[in-house]
Amino acid sequence: MDHLPRHLSPGVEPLGIPLIAKIVYDLEDFTDYPDRHGFIKDDETELDLSGDSTDLAAFLQSWLWFVVVAEFFGRPVKFDEFARRSTLTRGSKNYSRYVLDSTVLRPLLQNVVQKGVGAQAFAGSNSTLIRLRYVSDRASSCAEWFDLHLEDGRSPVPEVLF
Repeated sequence: MDHLPRHLSPGVEPLGIPLIAKIVYDLEDFTDYPDRHGFIKDDETELDLSGDSTDLAAFLQSWLWFVVVAEFFGRPVKFDEFARRSTLTRGSKNYSRYVLDSTVLRPLLQNVVQKGVGAQAFAGSNSTLIRLRYVSDRASSCAEWFDLHLEDGRSPVPEVLF
């Protein structure tokens, strides 16, 4: 994640979180997102963790990264806005993959500040601030819940939840 501080040692590569999100946010309710996409057990309120770990990880990245960003900016977010190609070397082989690239957050935030959009939204609408606080708190509590309930550390879920 490019917005996180880099290690002081030049030999340590920055974190490369694979981009595996698949579900584009429909700008409907944040909390109902898992249910709308089939990740809630029938007749329950708890997330269904029994499925394929790659599908679960893709869903979680879609929800807990892209949906949160979309909620903040109040618009749908395209995956390729936050993607860059990265080469991973394992032994003598090189692998190319897309990873999350958060460097675009800075200019997006600067644009919001320059236009005064954020200030107007927060000053003029207490409900916007309450909604963003709710989404932030809910996303954090979901990430903590996964830390407790993914006992076997099923890959790639921990990697995309970082």
